[in-house]
Amino acid sequence: MYVRIQTGPTPCGELAAAFAPGTRHSQVIGGSGPAFAERYALRGPAGDCVVTVRPGGPDPVDADRAGADLLYEVVADGAPERVTGGAGVAAVLWFDGPIHPVRLALLRRAFTERILRAVPTAPGLVRCLVGWHAGTRSLVEVMLATSVEAIDAAGATVNAPFDGAPFEAEPCGPDRLEPFVVVAQSR
Repeated sequence: MYVRIQTGPTPCGELAAAFAPGTRHSQVIGGSGPAFAERYALRGPAGDCVVTVRPGGPDPVDADRAGADLLYEVVADGAPERVTGGAGVAAVLWFDGPIHPVRLALLRRAFTERILRAVPTAPGLVRCLVGWHAGTRSLVEVMLATSVEAIDAAGATVNAPFDGAPFEAEPCGPDRLEPFVVVAQSR
């Protein structure tokens, strides 16, 4: 599974109209890739963002058109089955590369152990994805929730210290964190 992050001057209004179920990924944002599984149009203070989750591997034409640094392999996926409503807010956390191997190991441990265990019990959390880009050795985390409070609570759980680990061994936070409002979604 892959997650594609598009940022910048994305016309969320135009994309929102094209988010009908069954719309192919390539019809909306270019490329020849497979149909998307989920898509979210996000609006934030620094600009718009479109998050597309899709099955399968990367499409070289699609990756080349968008810029390969925006297509991430999903390495941790938390999607509580009990959430039936849509997301109202989102946070995108950027861990810029190249990430040192020691930090990467700690981040992967935090994401896999905490996201897979904590997300199913986090009230209001709709989805939490972590994507890895091998070329830039960078990570991105996308948290989608029903409220800002739900994102804050899930973030506290994911970022809690490991039991018995020295402080200096803890993974440090993201290089950037961007808050968003979800303006359209297709799941």
